[in-house]
Amino acid sequence: MKATLSKRLLPIIATTASFLCATAFSQQPAPMPAKPAAPAMPAATTPPASGAPPAAQSVEALFKRIDTDSDGSISKTELDKFDPEAAKSFDKYDLDKDSKLSMAEFDAMVKGLRAG
Repeated sequence: MKATLSKRLLPIIATTASFLCATAFSQQPAPMPAKPAAPAMPAATTPPASGAPPAAQSVEALFKRIDTDSDGSISKTELDKFDPEAAKSFDKYDLDKDSKLSMAEFDAMVKGLRAG
């Protein structure tokens, strides 16, 4: 009776084992966790809506950083606090002599100082 029982159970056990192995191998691997979203770009490097080239973007960001009172212009005092050496050239680039540098005047100043 023992031999008959084991002869009947052996094929069932083998079939069940092979079924379980096949099921285990056919499962899809767990999906990898999604990568975290890239952090937002800092405001200074975010392209402006105007589509200005990168050099203009950095000049605009610098202008905003120096314009501490946010009046849309740079005074000689603001520039002197930021860069005393550049402030020495203030009068040369204040073309309308209003004691403020507009964005256009500041851009010309930056280009002039970079050139030499």
